[in-house]
Amino acid sequence: MTTIVKDTEPETGASPMGDKPNPIESIQQYVSKNKPVIGRLVSGEFEITTLSEAEKLSTMLAANTPCPEKASLGIWELLSNAVEHGNLEIDQQTKAKLIMSGEIDDEIQRRLRLGAYRDRVVRVFFKCSGSHVWLKVQDEGKGFDFEKVLNGEMPLDQPNGRGLLVARNLCFDTLEYHGCGNEVVATIEL
Repeated sequence: MTTIVKDTEPETGASPMGDKPNPIESIQQYVSKNKPVIGRLVSGEFEITTLSEAEKLSTMLAANTPCPEKASLGIWELLSNAVEHGNLEIDQQTKAKLIMSGEIDDEIQRRLRLGAYRDRVVRVFFKCSGSHVWLKVQDEGKGFDFEKVLNGEMPLDQPNGRGLLVARNLCFDTLEYHGCGNEVVATIEL
């Protein structure tokens, strides 16, 4: 089964700075107040292209984990990274500059319209078994040096760059990148 999550509202970006609500807080607040009303999601395959779609899918998937508030942060990090860094190829340094200048949302919108990026999708696979939740995220970008990011120290004076470390250390029981870095598999033990 393939579900394509499409959003009809304009993309708002994920800047944790400024007047816009923080997507991580929005997701965590929603999942803490709402439980699935139609049963439990056992498995699914999804395609997303925007950060707004990533936020909505993060909310839905996290609601099907043992600790939704914790899982939502990790799922959001993986999905938003797949959109921004993977499909739209915004590197870490460029993103930091765009956040600091308040131009991150405009740049995301610009790249979503460019021929080189507009048809790219992030594929998300989710499965809940009797022993664990399994999540795979694949983007269509060039990948990155995930070992350097996961094993290196991230600068604390930058407005970004710590999400994967937080996801690995606080949200998932395992987090493994495959190939060139455009595929990640995470698990949560039940």
